[in-house]
Amino acid sequence: MLRQYHQTVGPVYRLVDACVIGGAWLLAYWARFQLPLIEVTKGFPKFSTYASLTPLILLLWQIVFSNSAIYAPRQMPRRTHEAFSVLRSHLIALMSFLALTYLISEYRYSRVVMIYFALFGAIGLVAARMTLRNSLRALRRKGVRVKRVLLAGEGVP
Repeated sequence: MLRQYHQTVGPVYRLVDACVIGGAWLLAYWARFQLPLIEVTKGFPKFSTYASLTPLILLLWQIVFSNSAIYAPRQMPRRTHEAFSVLRSHLIALMSFLALTYLISEYRYSRVVMIYFALFGAIGLVAARMTLRNSLRALRRKGVRVKRVLLAGEGVP
């Protein structure tokens, strides 16, 4: 039953995670350069420079999350366990991303954007996971995708 249930819910989790991570990356750029809480001293880079990394970010996060068994079909884990699993995978993907951008590209991306991205991504992923989790529980309480069982017997011997 878990595998059948996962066929419908798994892609929703992947889509939501991709939207959160892509949105966090673009929001980090906006927060850094359009809402400068910290003074910008090295000039304003083009948005296209940062936006062009979005497909790489989405692919990298999907690979890391898949390899970390975040999307594996299993019973619903505890909230804290799921949050720590998602945060650990996010940190692994973030470190991989930082290594790729600093080793491969000659362009240096803003460290403040990276910090904002790490924070926005972590908060967004945990919030989205908890929202999806609570929504799925509410649907199951209403009887969606529930198997009913009738037990018959003599009672306590």
